Amino acid sequence: MNKLHDYKYHYFYKITNLINNHFYYGVHNTNNLNDKYMGSGYLLKKAYKKYGQENFKKEIVKFFNSYEDAFLYEELIVNENLVNDKNCYNICNGGINPKILSKEI
Repeated sequence: MNKLHDYKYHYFYKITNLINNHFYYGVHNTNNLNDKYMGSGYLLKKAYKKYGQENFKKEIVKFFNSYEDAFLYEELIVNENLVNDKNCYNICNGGINPKILSKEI
């Protein structure tokens, strides 16, 4: 298995539910931009089962030179306010060591 340092691409992405506009943010590290990765969040996976993955779109928001930089950016964006937004599928704040769980969870 590759170490995070070995990947060619490091990016921050947004997945949007096309039916209700709920959203999820995350970081992905890969060597293949067409790997069809669609996030790994708990609530996001439940939403895929409910609505069908075909009703979601993924956007790459920003590329980074390292996985550390991508996680630092995620930590800025996926904060306590975002996690507690009723339209957000993220259940904890972003970054390498998430700390805040949503009030709902």
